[in-house]
Amino acid sequence: MEGRLRTRHGFTLIELLISVALFGMMFVGIWGGMNMGFRVIKEAQGRVEASVIANQQIELIRNLSFNNIGTSGGIPSGTLTADQTVTRNGIHYTVNTDVIYVDDAFDGVAPIDPISADYKRVRVAVYWKSSSGATSSPVIAVTDVAPKGVEGQTGGTLRVTASDALGQVLQGADVHIVNTDVTPNIDTIQQTNTSGQVILPGAPACNACYQISATKVGYSTDRTYGDDEVFQPTKAHLSVLLGQVSDVALFIDYTASLTTTVFRANSTSTISNIPIILKGYQSIGNDSSGVPVLRFATTTTADEQGIVQFSALAWDTYMFSVSGTSTGYAIANEILPQPIVLDPAEVATTSLFMATNTPHSLLFSVQEPGGSPMVGAAVHLNNTTLGYDSTLVSATSSGQAFFPNLLETTYDADVTATGYDQLTAQISVLGATRSTLSPNPTP
Repeated sequence: MEGRLRTRHGFTLIELLISVALFGMMFVGIWGGMNMGFRVIKEAQGRVEASVIANQQIELIRNLSFNNIGTSGGIPSGTLTADQTVTRNGIHYTVNTDVIYVDDAFDGVAPIDPISADYKRVRVAVYWKSSSGATSSPVIAVTDVAPKGVEGQTGGTLRVTASDALGQVLQGADVHIVNTDVTPNIDTIQQTNTSGQVILPGAPACNACYQISATKVGYSTDRTYGDDEVFQPTKAHLSVLLGQVSDVALFIDYTASLTTTVFRANSTSTISNIPIILKGYQSIGNDSSGVPVLRFATTTTADEQGIVQFSALAWDTYMFSVSGTSTGYAIANEILPQPIVLDPAEVATTSLFMATNTPHSLLFSVQEPGGSPMVGAAVHLNNTTLGYDSTLVSATSSGQAFFPNLLETTYDADVTATGYDQLTAQISVLGATRSTLSPNPTP
């Protein structure tokens, strides 16, 4: 009997793998959609609860007496807590309450209107963390509260303006205001508005009592100073007069950094553990002798690799130096001729080359008219009375020449370079002296 060929129906291994992959992708898609839906629902529930909390806080404030509406340490002062935590349905909410006086333009503003505190504006912001761990955008509620009858005299107006290095106003800068001379004390942080200002009517009147600083994440800090810190501060702690506007302008910008490596002169060998002095040019006032008090001056020791790092620097013009008597070294050459101008957010690197210190020396810098180093110029230094006569060529890249073992006296110097007029000068040497000359191009 002839056999019949039978065909068996089923799945091959490849077909099975493809089916499993398709079902897996469908499952992952469904699960992802469900998970996204759960997150959206949870976020919506959190936002609804935050709205309830904000409205409850507003209603609580509306039931307070006008004099009690304010925050502890704020302007105006009151019984409210600026920041508190509320837990609902397992979610922790941060409730921020801010109260300020409003100087309404309807009846004129200070100083034309001597009573600047017309009414109070209350802002309640509720924050919470979403299921992903990120802080959700806040729910914000605002209300105005007016006193019964006519507003009374409540001090003066405090106005702080924050700007960057170019004078452009900064929105969102943190302005910290402290006053321990009034009761209750003031300690509040406010953010600048779109005009770069914090305006606080109703600030208690007092003399040189408001300590004010401004900063922002990644920015430098500017502040006022008391005469206990600086004899004559450029920006003194602010005074507020009754019915008047008191202004202070603070300047902040992105911080910069400066790194230097310390080498022995004419060598690639580094010097470790040497104290390096860095000073800025900006001053915050004068001492009792009229000498400027620098905003930045510090000493940092080089690490084992001879590296010194300075971070979070404000934009300024900076100078490196060393104490010759304590270290036994003097700066003989620099990759970036000093002073070094640092712009906001700049990351600068340089190198310092040290020679053996002598009581009196001269580091000579020769520059192009535009300020860049002039390489290859001949620097001739002499003193006929002493019989001193030396000529050096300005070093590669730095345009500098170092003359050690000098005396405390005056030397004649002349600079010659191809294509430039000869330049002569008299230089008085005392200690570690620096001098910069810039010849003019030959017509």
